[in-house]
Amino acid sequence: MCIRDRSSVGSFSPPQLTAEEEKSSVMPKHLLCDACRAVSYQMGRYLDEFNKPGNTYTNKNGETRIKESAYLEALELTCNGDRKRPDQGLAQYGVKAVNGRNRLSGPGLESSDKPGILMGGSKWPGRLANRCGELLGEHGEEEIYGVYARGEDLFGLVCAEDCAAEIEGHQQEL
Repeated sequence: MCIRDRSSVGSFSPPQLTAEEEKSSVMPKHLLCDACRAVSYQMGRYLDEFNKPGNTYTNKNGETRIKESAYLEALELTCNGDRKRPDQGLAQYGVKAVNGRNRLSGPGLESSDKPGILMGGSKWPGRLANRCGELLGEHGEEEIYGVYARGEDLFGLVCAEDCAAEIEGHQQEL
């Protein structure tokens, strides 16, 4: 005889969206840090994908660099998506209720490992694409590529403002 302990079985429901989350055309303020993490993660993935022979050259110092046209294309694909792969990049993200709070979820985000129902599509990919474009405008493709080429974390460059409260809270915990 097999007895199941139903108290350990979780139940999930879709996230309850606020009016701002449901209707706004821009990323809600409380999700900006998650959005920035998603964008910086995808920037790194696309730059990694373009960092291959044919898209690279060796400079006078013997360093392998991605050609400007290739890194510009990688960053453009990050923000605008790839028509050949419409379900990749920023289209993989949605919102999920985690510990009673709505969070963005998808590759590179802490909440992607948490159980729950992901509400994707709708306005989320467009909001992420808009934020991506804003971050490119704020920092510039050359600066973003420079950080990547030096092996530094893109998150540190592009997310300092969006994640200031989270970073400060984490430092106080240490």
